[in-house]
Amino acid sequence: MSPAGPCGGFISIDPEAGGSLDWSGMARKSRYLAASLLSFAKPFLIGTIAVSAGLDDSGAFALSFLRFLVFPHLVPAICLMFIYLDEKTYRHFKPLALLVNGGSLLALFLNLRTITADPQALALTAGSTASISMTIIALGATILIDIFCLAVFIPFGSGRREGAPMPETTLPEKEL
Repeated sequence: MSPAGPCGGFISIDPEAGGSLDWSGMARKSRYLAASLLSFAKPFLIGTIAVSAGLDDSGAFALSFLRFLVFPHLVPAICLMFIYLDEKTYRHFKPLALLVNGGSLLALFLNLRTITADPQALALTAGSTASISMTIIALGATILIDIFCLAVFIPFGSGRREGAPMPETTLPEKEL
């Protein structure tokens, strides 16, 4: 039997497997999975925003360019999925996911500034009230997804439980 257990490192319900469950690690893993699934939904929301902004009326070239613009937003979803599968092996994907989500959030806030500066232009481009509301909902959902994906990387706790004794440290004595 391998040191990781009979299931190759996955959690087993076999009582003879001898492994203990790490609930805090499972909670962290579930956050990565949730962030990955939400990140997979983000390109569809971005497409909704672009179509509502009138990008689909520009022809086939605009739609192919939209696919080009949406593709990088799959990167954090894929990174978070790999981190969910094996955090230790794929820990180097964390800065990439942070960079893409942080850049996306910054760009969305700059876009909000543009929309609030001239809301009539959005109303004229969108065409209907339903289209405007769908754009605002998609924009808000995209911002919330980016905030959630960034919050996943915030460490919860310092590794020492409250009430646990502090580790003793001994300083070497200097000779005079």
